[in-house]
Amino acid sequence: MYHVEGTVLTLAFMAFFLFLIGKMKFFRIGDIPIRWFQGAFVLKVLSGFLLYLIYTYYYTDRSTSDIWKYYDDAMVMYSNLHQAPTDFFKMLFGIGNNTPHFEQYYDQMNHWYRPYGSSVANDTHTIIRFNAFVRLFSLGHYNVHSVVVNFLGLMGLTGILHFLKQMAPSKEKWFFAGVFLMPGMMFWASGVLKEPLLLFGLGLFLYGVMQMVNDGFSIKQLILVLLSLFFLLTVKSYALAAIGLGLIGWVLAKKFTAVYPVWWFAGVFVLGFTGLIGLDKLAPEKSLFKRMAQRQYEFYQLAEGGTYIKTSANDTLYIRAENYDDLEFISDRKELRIINNVSAVNWKDAKKEDASSTLLETRIRYHVLLDYGKTGSTIDIPILEPNAISVLKAVPMALVNATFRPYPWKIRSPFMALSGLENIMILVFMILAVFKFQSQAIRHPIFWVSVSFALIIIVLTGLVTPVVGAIVRYKVPALPFLVCSILALTNTASIERYALEKFPALKNYF
Repeated sequence: MYHVEGTVLTLAFMAFFLFLIGKMKFFRIGDIPIRWFQGAFVLKVLSGFLLYLIYTYYYTDRSTSDIWKYYDDAMVMYSNLHQAPTDFFKMLFGIGNNTPHFEQYYDQMNHWYRPYGSSVANDTHTIIRFNAFVRLFSLGHYNVHSVVVNFLGLMGLTGILHFLKQMAPSKEKWFFAGVFLMPGMMFWASGVLKEPLLLFGLGLFLYGVMQMVNDGFSIKQLILVLLSLFFLLTVKSYALAAIGLGLIGWVLAKKFTAVYPVWWFAGVFVLGFTGLIGLDKLAPEKSLFKRMAQRQYEFYQLAEGGTYIKTSANDTLYIRAENYDDLEFISDRKELRIINNVSAVNWKDAKKEDASSTLLETRIRYHVLLDYGKTGSTIDIPILEPNAISVLKAVPMALVNATFRPYPWKIRSPFMALSGLENIMILVFMILAVFKFQSQAIRHPIFWVSVSFALIIIVLTGLVTPVVGAIVRYKVPALPFLVCSILALTNTASIERYALEKFPALKNYF
């Protein structure tokens, strides 16, 4: 009965969203057929279902599974709806929920707090709240959540397409493929993860700003911009900062057309980086360079594997992966006991060789915060120091790693093969752009918005992420901007003519 109910409900939501796509003017872009957007939505839902199968029947540890861990925490939040509805809605909307009273709920969740991380604004709260909200009408069927998040992701990608097509309107169908159909985008942005929500906020923000800049101020567009701005701040604030710099350059280039666009963008980014150096000097505790170095350290720590526990004194301790056989997990892996002599260190000192350790007692149960196996796709990247010089030195290697890893000869899994295919596609697009180069797009400010955003996201990903599997996911928001920038520099008309000569059946697609 459960599977029949879930299947019917999932198909009903799919049919509803397909109907909306057919009716909403938002999905009407030039000569792109509506059925393309509907087809992209169906492909995204199928990709989301594939992720569901993989993380349900192959990677079965729900506590570390990205699609399940936040979903399960959301079900904890939802479970309080009937017995404490006021508490539920306070947690859902983030109003008055940071008092000791709510600790009884958060202690049941595994990922609401991340004492082993440094995030100031915990973006996991957004995906947990999203799942708790959808649970109000999903009846607890995961795939309904997947359908809803994929529709939001589709809206975001459509907003991005609206924005990017300005730099080459005649290439809108090529841009559609570049925005929607890259393997990483189709796979990682189709699960109940943060990526579709990030794309939703980013796409609507760009669409609203585009309307205000091109058509003039309106209350409707202002509301859209403010709501999407707030949403971006709760998901990934660094993405907002990255696109914000580009948009400032766009506005300046649009207003002062006598100056070549690239100089406005160069000036904005030089001033922005100078501001970061000034902040580092004036307020070291808020330094972006310090946060990047700390984030990289945490990634290395998680890649090493190990177990994070909370003591009765609320300290977070880290047990190294080599001690795994000396641990006995109990209570559905939410607690553990020590079998033999095991020492742990404070999580912040986990990679220090001279870190002071604490011998754990065998008679005590310890609460498990997180248990990770050693990552198999770790790569060596330059170790960041909390200063601008260290970051600048690491940029070239970061750019190469995030753009082209994994190398074909380093592929060890189907996930990596998918990313390898994507990297080959990007390389082919670059080669085509060299041999079929056209320069018109370089003079368009939107081209520089796209290039700057893609480069910032790719470089940031490469700087702090020493795990290929994580690089593949974190660079997903940059993919539409990177690919469309390359396509904008490519004489696609000559490629179309050649393709039609060889394959006349393609006429309906160009």
